[in-house]
Amino acid sequence: ILGFVAAVVGLLVGVGRRRHVWVRRKLMTRFGEFKERDAQLSERVEAVKERHKVLPGSSKDYATPMAGTTLAVYQQIEKDCRDLADDWLRRMDLWDRVEGLTRAQGPFGAGRYKEAGRLLNQLGSFDTVDDACRNCVAQLDKLEQGHEHARILTARAEETAAELRKQVESVRALPLPTGPYEEELQRCVARTEEGKIALPADPLGAVAALEDARKKLTALNHWMDEAARLFRRAGEAMEELEQVARQAASRRAGGLLLTEPGGNPDPLLEQGRGERAGALEALERADVETAARGLDAAFDVAKQAADAIERQAAAREHCAREVPARAAQERHLRDAEGEAASRRHELERDFAPDSWHEVADNLARARDLLVVSEGQLREAASASADGVQHYFRATELLDQVRRQQDESEVLIAGVGDCLGRLTELRQECYRQREEVGDLARRAHGYLADRHYAVRAPARARLDAAENALRQVRGEMDGVRPHWPAAHGRLGEARQGYTDALREAEADVRAHDQLTAKLTDVEREAERVGHFLRDHPEARMEANRTHRSAADALDRARRESAGRGADWAALLRHVEEAAQGLAKAERQARDDVHLAERARAEIAQAEHAAEQAHAHGFMGSLPIDGPVADLLALAQRHLAAQAYEQAAEQAAAAQKAARQSQEDAARRAREEQQRLDEERRRSEMAAAIPAAGAAALMASDAFGNPPPDSPPASSEQPPAEDWAAPLPSEPAVEPLLQDAPPAASEPTKPPQAN
Repeated sequence: ILGFVAAVVGLLVGVGRRRHVWVRRKLMTRFGEFKERDAQLSERVEAVKERHKVLPGSSKDYATPMAGTTLAVYQQIEKDCRDLADDWLRRMDLWDRVEGLTRAQGPFGAGRYKEAGRLLNQLGSFDTVDDACRNCVAQLDKLEQGHEHARILTARAEETAAELRKQVESVRALPLPTGPYEEELQRCVARTEEGKIALPADPLGAVAALEDARKKLTALNHWMDEAARLFRRAGEAMEELEQVARQAASRRAGGLLLTEPGGNPDPLLEQGRGERAGALEALERADVETAARGLDAAFDVAKQAADAIERQAAAREHCAREVPARAAQERHLRDAEGEAASRRHELERDFAPDSWHEVADNLARARDLLVVSEGQLREAASASADGVQHYFRATELLDQVRRQQDESEVLIAGVGDCLGRLTELRQECYRQREEVGDLARRAHGYLADRHYAVRAPARARLDAAENALRQVRGEMDGVRPHWPAAHGRLGEARQGYTDALREAEADVRAHDQLTAKLTDVEREAERVGHFLRDHPEARMEANRTHRSAADALDRARRESAGRGADWAALLRHVEEAAQGLAKAERQARDDVHLAERARAEIAQAEHAAEQAHAHGFMGSLPIDGPVADLLALAQRHLAAQAYEQAAEQAAAAQKAARQSQEDAARRAREEQQRLDEERRRSEMAAAIPAAGAAALMASDAFGNPPPDSPPASSEQPPAEDWAAPLPSEPAVEPLLQDAPPAASEPTKPPQAN
């Protein structure tokens, strides 16, 4: 127990020491980084404070006391430096506290180390301090460079203002009013002067004013550039409008009136000129955005006017082509209408009305369309006349005429197509009727030749097909047959004959298969029956299975003798009977094998029992007892065809007989050992003198050696002296020669027959 306690204590001490070392190493790493960063912070703060302190006196630009934005920045830097110094002092105080905690911590604990770590966490990140230092440095840079930066901006502003004065003169030369630009330029110059005035005392304020002036000067530059660009674009818009006007004049000189609504460019040109004038007015007000929108509209209107001129010219050419083309198509359709009338008369004369009802009103609809298209064609011709020149209206009418003529052409052509389709269908029906007649004769012949096998469904299909063929023949021989319907009924008749023939062939195949299968299975039934009769060992189940299969065959034979039986179902029954016969044979052969095995087991058991009895291992009585009972029970099971039980009982009898043999052998060995011991004693007694014999007897009687007698030797006499049998003792070795091996040496079981 003490050792265990010592081990536990040692383990706890080791864990505590390991934890102490790990926490201390982690804390000292953080503390080292903190001290390094804190030392750097001190140097940076001192550098910023010193630079801030000497700034007013070290620069000649600050001869004038600071004011405005510059003074505010200088004072803010002073405040930031004080805050940085205070933060550094706070960190130094924390430094001392952390060092005190680390020195006070014992060699095993870690509580003070953790408290020191929490103090370090309270400091926050050095990144915030770094940002504050960099901000102070950046502000000091601005203060030091403020005067120089302001002087550079002043020079640039004055240079830019001079360039803009020249640009104002260029705008005045366009010519455009320059008042708004000059006012903005004066405001920029005034802002620049504000910066120059503030520069000595407030360089940062001067920089802010000069930056604002620079942005305004840049915007003024873009403003005047855009005004000059738009003024030039106004000239381009005027040229575009004048070019469209010249194009219209040229077309009118060529005979194009250009007076149709939507095709007259004059209103558009007038609108474009107005948009351009509005843009110029906006430029005079220096409103460049409004001017840009007006000029964009002027260009768009000029394009619309040019498109209107070109569309008028294209419509004129279209009308010149389409008016005569539509007139020619009109005459062609009138001629086709007459031919379609004769084809319709042929349809009325030779074909059933229902077979061409979809084209019955085609001619009437075509005539109506042609009447409408003729009127529209005349109107289009009038609208496209040289004195009118309403080409857009004429083009619209011609497009309608084209659509109506195309529809009329389809309607007229539909009458001829229908007549051609029905004529071809009539010829196809006559040809198909001959083919169906040949198929009908073949089907009738096949069913008549094989009437013994054909079933009722095939005959019913044949009768239905015959009725359909008879009906369609009557329709085809009538007046104005309905050829589509006749074609469909011929197809139904063909399908009926085909189905009847297919079913009849299937019936014949099934009948032939049934006949062949029935013969084979009957032979198999006879063979299995002979096997059962020759082997009475077969049990009741095999015979019952055989009888059931034989009965099924008899039923199938009787049913197959009639006409129209279900050959496929009978074939399935015969196949099931064949499976039953195979099962009966398997069962019978299994029974025969089991019977032979049971007999072999009984024979082996009887042999073992007889062998034991012959050697006297079972006494002088006949074979009886457990072995005899088991053999008798096995014989009874064998006679009752309980082969499994017979084999089991025979095996038990054989085992009992062998056990008896082993017991007898063991008793024989024990008897032999007893006889050997008695013989040895007798030999030893004969070899000792009488006195020695008396002493030996006394010794044997009382368990002590006689006095003055030599000690008995522990060595056994030689085997040749004591192992030989006495003349008066019977030998038992012959019995052991036929005895089975000892129980410790198991014998191999007999092999099953």
